[in-house]
Amino acid sequence: MRTTATIFAMGLVLALSGCQESPRETQADVNEAQREGAQEVAEAQRDLQEAQQGQQGQQAQQGQQAQQGQQGQMGSRNNTAEEVYDLAVAEAKSRRDVAKEQCDALRNQERDACQARAEADYQQALAAAQRERDQARELAGVRP
Repeated sequence: MRTTATIFAMGLVLALSGCQESPRETQADVNEAQREGAQEVAEAQRDLQEAQQGQQGQQAQQGQQAQQGQQGQMGSRNNTAEEVYDLAVAEAKSRRDVAKEQCDALRNQERDACQARAEADYQQALAAAQRERDQARELAGVRP
């Protein structure tokens, strides 16, 4: 009987301790999410820089072939709009992932509310990035 009570108590302690990460575990997860996010953002920034450099190169070459250059310029503007969008998404995803890892330090309803806020902020950032991308496409004369 005593063994059963001890096992039950140990199981209860393990179950309750599994509901919340330790500060050390949370910090390790936050650090990892920050590292991964920084890598994704850096990659998106490189892609954007390459797209912008490509656009500048096309603008320099368009003198001889005006019509062909205009079409190429619209395409490169669209590529740049896509890269700006990808960068905004990478930044938003990184913020969401870090926030969700920080939420793991909270308990039950607080954690759920924190994660819901992180997801809502992410969805709002995505919507803003999509609007900006669509506006840039429209300015470039490209249909979404």
